[in-house]
Amino acid sequence: MPLCVFDSGLSFTAVYNYISKYIPDNISIEQVDMAPIIKANKIIFIGDIIYKQVREYLQKLEVEKAILWVDTPLIPKGNWKLDLPYEHIVAVPSKYNKDLLEDHVNTEIKIIPRCVTVPRFRKRDGMRITNGKDVILEKEYLINVNTGSLRKAPDAVSIAYQIALKQGFPKKLVMMGKNIYMTDAWYPFDSTKEQKEYLRYIYNAGACIYLSASEGFGLPVLECRALGIPVIYSNTEAIKHHASGIPVQPLEIALREFDEYYLPIPTFDEYEIVEAMFKIYDYKPEPIEKKYTCSEVAKKLVKL
Repeated sequence: MPLCVFDSGLSFTAVYNYISKYIPDNISIEQVDMAPIIKANKIIFIGDIIYKQVREYLQKLEVEKAILWVDTPLIPKGNWKLDLPYEHIVAVPSKYNKDLLEDHVNTEIKIIPRCVTVPRFRKRDGMRITNGKDVILEKEYLINVNTGSLRKAPDAVSIAYQIALKQGFPKKLVMMGKNIYMTDAWYPFDSTKEQKEYLRYIYNAGACIYLSASEGFGLPVLECRALGIPVIYSNTEAIKHHASGIPVQPLEIALREFDEYYLPIPTFDEYEIVEAMFKIYDYKPEPIEKKYTCSEVAKKLVKL
């Protein structure tokens, strides 16, 4: 059986947890510099090859064939090429990622989307949950899955919420994720340890807001859809094909330069976000297609 290898990152952790149920004999690696050298006939690697350290690690693997299921929300910098000493197939979750990475690999890139296998929850009338900060959340709050990164527009969400409150918006906003600051309520989470709890917070929300300039796929949008939660989402190439809710178009995307990549930073019309906030609770999301289920995706990866 293939060996499923994971490189650190919140969305990578989630998809690793989902897919490992269908691909046994797997190993989770959180830090590449401490990773063991894998010896196997065939492996499946889940990660981001934009970082030189990851590419150098892949060079060291003692395998005959590798399926590299990779994505990056960042824009690659430089003219590097992924040149590995063994047979490998590169798969990405979206056409957006294919366009970003096709000049950096020496093989055909296949598109295999991310997937979800979510636990079943039961909603109870009058349920209230706490975020551990003495904030009690009534049902049907608005949740924003946000790491605090500038590419996920935390300022635009916060400003839009303050405007919406002045216009009578009746819901609490929960900004959820690592390194996030708060307007009304917040919940810091580590999806490597609290995946089910994270999904429970989404399930008990009435709607979600997920704005980003650049995503390899945008897994939280699919998680919301699988849980029946409509989303206010950025109308970008990697997200729009599997989102179900109200799209918001970025006005502009600026690029901030770093050593190995460019960080895309979006600007949104806060009043357009406000309008979507008032409408989103009337939207009923469509069920996910079979191609987004992890059993189906696992079959495709193993066949490669």
